[in-house]
Amino acid sequence: MPVSDVAGAFAIDDFTDVVPLHGVGPVPLNVANDCNWTWNCTPPPLGWDPHPNTEGYGVIARAFAAVVNP
Repeated sequence: MPVSDVAGAFAIDDFTDVVPLHGVGPVPLNVANDCNWTWNCTPPPLGWDPHPNTEGYGVIARAFAAVVNP
């Protein structure tokens, strides 16, 4: 059964590629993706929430689409 690779889409294992994160400076790619695609780095009342934001849901949808319609 094919499954989507959402973890790969978020690059959760990539601690080596360093990218700039607005307002913070250089961070590992996985941290930047987490901050950009979830509410984890957003202050309350919206943030510190691991759920995806709109952009993150798009990343997840594309990971599913790659499996459903290769």
